[in-house]
This record gives sequence, structure tokens and C-alpha cells, in this order.
Amino acid sequence: MGIVSRAKSQKKLAGEIPANILRCLSLVMLCLAVNNLVGRIPMEFQSLLKLQFIFLYSNHLTGEIPSFLGNFSALQKLYAAGNSFRRNIPPSLNFLKSIEVLDFSRNILTGKIPEYLESLLFFQTLDLSFNYFEGEVPLGGVFQNASAVSVVGNSKLFGGVVQLQLPKCDIKAAFKNHGISQVLKLAAPIFGGMLVLILVLFSVFAYKGRHTNKVSYSLPTDLTRDIFPKVSYESLYRATDGFSSASSIGSGKLGSVYTGILDEIETVVAVKILDLKVRGPSKSFVAV
Repeated sequence: MGIVSRAKSQKKLAGEIPANILRCLSLVMLCLAVNNLVGRIPMEFQSLLKLQFIFLYSNHLTGEIPSFLGNFSALQKLYAAGNSFRRNIPPSLNFLKSIEVLDFSRNILTGKIPEYLESLLFFQTLDLSFNYFEGEVPLGGVFQNASAVSVVGNSKLFGGVVQLQLPKCDIKAAFKNHGISQVLKLAAPIFGGMLVLILVLFSVFAYKGRHTNKVSYSLPTDLTRDIFPKVSYESLYRATDGFSSASSIGSGKLGSVYTGILDEIETVVAVKILDLKVRGPSKSFVAV
């Protein structure tokens, strides 16, 4: 019969992992989570070969993940999130053939994600989020199930299944290994397609704008005739009494203005006579 050790009290454990716990060679579950434990996992830990469940999350443990954990052949669940473990995941964890849950999230782990994790058949959850892993994410084994794997918060990862929503390739490596020209070859079709789309949209809006302007400012011929009737020079001459000084209401640099009544429509009009000898009089005339 196995022994279960839980560190449960109102006062949290502080300091290094208690040595007296490590003397219980029959432990099947060790729960030291949510304490203030510091330091490395001690070498004495390796004698607890019957452990099936280890809970070390939310402490201040440091150092590397011990290689001797690979000797725990019965280990099913290892929760070590929220500590300060560093460097790589050791190759020896390849021997954890019974492992179901491996949680190393929120640590300072680096290097590549080991490909051997693909071969561990009983994985239900693999959480490597918020570390500093880099390189390509494996595609086999547990990595085929995006809901069972979390790698968020590792900005240098790429590849993996589509559901992980990672970059397809390492952009920095592409610049380094193939140069800018190779990267441009990869990016050119994308940006080219975007440019074509922008040009098409611009053309559509420009066409609509021209069409709208034509509709807005184009008036029917009959309506134009009513608003702006044609008036002969003779009618203007009679209306202004031969452009006499009595009909003049003002003069300026560009010409004179006369007033009178058109017989045809019995409307008071103002007539401006431009002095063509002066430069620029036509600019004062605005056609509607």
C-alpha cells in the first residue's frame, strides 16, 4: 500500500524541500504545491521510485529539471508549473512511459521541444506555455491534438499543427540562411495579391464616384431651358437701353455691370460687360 504525503497547513512551507519527506520510500503521491519552497530538487528525491503523482507547482524552485525523474517509471502526473526551472527538458524523460500529464508552464525553460515527447503514448495534457522554447514544434503523438497541448507564450516557436496558430517557418532563420531575396520570394505572392486587391477596390470606388457626380450634376434639358433661358444680344441691348450710363450700376477693373428688364420673361437682370483689353477678365466668369 502506498503512502500519500500532503503539505497542508495554514502556514506555508518555506525553505528547501523537507528532507524528512524524502525518507518515505513508499510515497505514491507527493503534494508540495502552493508553498514558498526554494532551491533545487534534491538528489535524495531520486529514491522515491514509487511516485505516481508529483505536485510542485506555485513555488520558487530553481535549477534544472533533474535527469533522475526519468527513472520514475510509474509516474503518471507531474505538475511543476509556476517555478523557475531553467535550461532544457532532459532527454531522460523519454523513459516516462506511463506519463499522462506533464505541466512545465510558467518557468524559464529554453531550447527545443524534445521530439521524443511524440512517442509517449498515454499523454493527456502537455503544457509548456510561457517559457522560452524555440524551434519547430513536433507534429506527431500528443502534438496532433491541439486541445491537449499548450505552447502559448513561446515567441520563438514555429510549425506544429494549424490549430496552434504558430508561424509556418522561422522568419529570422530565413533571413540568415537564405538572405533577403529568398524571403522576398516567399512574401512577394502575398503582397502582390494584396496590391491587386487594393487596386481593384480603388478602381471600383473611383468609378462609383464619377458615376455619382454625373448623376448629381446632370440636369434634364427641359429643366435647364426653364432655369437658364437663352437670351439674345438684342434683348440685352433693349433691356439696358443700349448699355446706357443710366442703366449702369457699377464698374470695375474687369468691366461694367448694367441692369434692365427682359421683355421675354419680364425679369430684372444684371448684365456684366467684360473689357477684353484687360488681362484675365474671363476668370471672373463662372459657368454653371
